[in-house]
Amino acid sequence: MSTPKIALVTGSSGPLGTSISASLVRFGYKVIGVDYRPPTDFSNIYEFAQCNFLDDVELKRTIETVFKNNRIQTLVNNATLTTESGLEGFAVNFEKQSPRGIKDSFQVNVIAPFILSQLFFDHSSNNSSKLSIVNIGSIYGFVAPNPLIYQEQDFFSPCGYGISKAALIHLTKYLSVVLAPKIRVNAVSPGGIKRNQNEQFVASYEGLTPLMRMNSEIETAEVVTFLASQKSSYMTGQNLVVDGGWTVW
Repeated sequence: MSTPKIALVTGSSGPLGTSISASLVRFGYKVIGVDYRPPTDFSNIYEFAQCNFLDDVELKRTIETVFKNNRIQTLVNNATLTTESGLEGFAVNFEKQSPRGIKDSFQVNVIAPFILSQLFFDHSSNNSSKLSIVNIGSIYGFVAPNPLIYQEQDFFSPCGYGISKAALIHLTKYLSVVLAPKIRVNAVSPGGIKRNQNEQFVASYEGLTPLMRMNSEIETAEVVTFLASQKSSYMTGQNLVVDGGWTVW
């Protein structure tokens, strides 16, 4: 009987992290979740580590323990600050945005994935498995938000989110070179995922999307699973865009 593959998923308690974990489980993985808050449903996670991604010391200590105790085959850097994070001065109009939002976004979206990837590489010498890293980018990592969809909304896409995702996409390319051939590194950049947005926002977004609908967690998660698996064994340094055609205009 073969030993199950193990994936470490950061931001595992959020909607996308939950779907990524579930998709990996369906593909035969065991999943270790890492987040600042415990998941409400442990069915897709056989081990969970609580961690503050804004604290480098705590992050390194937590992840080092996970790598020492488990032979990780796949690292999914999914943790991020979103418009739902509640951070003051973050998901508001540009003139009201705080520099702290940019600093925290880079810490969670760039510095943390760098640290985790470095630790993953450090522990890869004793792991003969085929290894992969999947970073979760965003369409806002390479296009600017369209103000039309935010008209009369009480939120706006944060500057820190977009520019840190742009950095993460470039970090993906960088890591794909320096970690080759031992570890493949790719990214998935989803378009807007339908959650609890109001009808006006959804209608505006869908009207600018060729497929005429918003994204879903599971559609993004299945692309993550594809990149984690050996079905994508000759892919590295790529950024797969899952946006219903939003960025083709």
